[in-house]
Amino acid sequence: MKKQIKCWAEELYEEFNFYDYKGAFVIAKTEKEKKEIANKHKSLSDQRLKEAKKRGLIVVPEDFFLITSDTEESVDAEIKRNEEVKKTISSSYVSTSRKPKRKQIHEQIKKSISDFVLVHRMKKIAFIKGVIEANPNISHWIVRGQIKKLFKQRFIEIDKTFKTKPFVVKGKYWREI
Repeated sequence: MKKQIKCWAEELYEEFNFYDYKGAFVIAKTEKEKKEIANKHKSLSDQRLKEAKKRGLIVVPEDFFLITSDTEESVDAEIKRNEEVKKTISSSYVSTSRKPKRKQIHEQIKKSISDFVLVHRMKKIAFIKGVIEANPNISHWIVRGQIKKLFKQRFIEIDKTFKTKPFVVKGKYWREI
């Protein structure tokens, strides 16, 4: 029969009575208990370090190993932290708004154009600039295309009653959009 060789960490787990708690090896319930155990074994750790130095070996100090080990509190805190991170990730994924559809964008532009025509009397170029500034989150190419389409459909027209004042006004086929 072969003897299985244990690594130094497994030997320390056995020596200091580590136990499995929610998938992690822990030494105590609280941080205070863990520090007390480490202080209690400090003299043994120092003795083993001196022996290892005489042999020329490098050894992890046992009190350091004990202090850096997990406790039930730290495992519970880690699990809680991971659950919170999962919740924030899932909630941010759910709460991301979808990209508005083309039809919604065009309706939004038409509404802002109708409001703009009723409130302001402007020439065509100033009118286009004003509508673009009123919709900063929409590309200016889309806004211009919608204005061109509304001119073509005669929802909005250029007023021709005065030759020197070509303002944008309601067209022949105007209706509340």
